[in-house]
Amino acid sequence: MHVEGRIVAENSELWNDYYVKEHLGNVRLVLRSPVSQVYLATRENGRAAAEEEAFSMVSESRQTEPANNMTEGGNQVA
Repeated sequence: MHVEGRIVAENSELWNDYYVKEHLGNVRLVLRSPVSQVYLATRENGRAAAEEEAFSMVSESRQTEPANNMTEGGNQVA
């Protein structure tokens, strides 16, 4: 514990939790450093099944016109 929050050990990692308090000193929110996940939709045929599962409206928005494609060696855009 420390003045602004606490340090928590979870799954062999240490996390800093910071407390957001109201005017009376009661904790209303606990903030933790974010864990980022990147979701990438490349629009290429080889990843189509995984992307259509993760994103909505992917198949409906695929375009095959070469003028729209900016990915070298790619074949689809949205």
